Amino acid sequence: MKKTINIIMSVAAVVFGVVFAVTGIKTISEKDLYDTQITATVVDVQEEWESSADPEEPDRLVNNAYIDYEFDGKKYEHVPAPEQDDNTKVGDSVDILVQSKNPEKISKKYIFCPDEKNNCCCNGSNGYTNQQRRCQQQKVFR
Repeated sequence: MKKTINIIMSVAAVVFGVVFAVTGIKTISEKDLYDTQITATVVDVQEEWESSADPEEPDRLVNNAYIDYEFDGKKYEHVPAPEQDDNTKVGDSVDILVQSKNPEKISKKYIFCPDEKNNCCCNGSNGYTNQQRRCQQQKVFR
């Protein structure tokens, strides 16, 4: 019985190891896929009610922004913006990251706008509150 448990634990450890290795390799290989930074324009902001999974919490009103951008002469119109906040307005210019091999795919992690004072700011709602961290993230794409 002890031998069976040891074999099962060994097989489970190998399976978990393989899963983590494959996930790590995939993450590293996709890291540089979003290799082109381009400027997009917010063309539409729609308000929608979002239901909470927790019945104790009230529904909330969220803004969904849509952008237009051009890459290699091809226009992409009314594409959902990867990130936005409540201050996103029609006509705003934002920098996005796309894949040069497949420009329809936009990075969901970063969306930046220029800021005259600090030369960078985050225009996303992904939790960045530290200006230094936001600037450091943007320098990666310069």
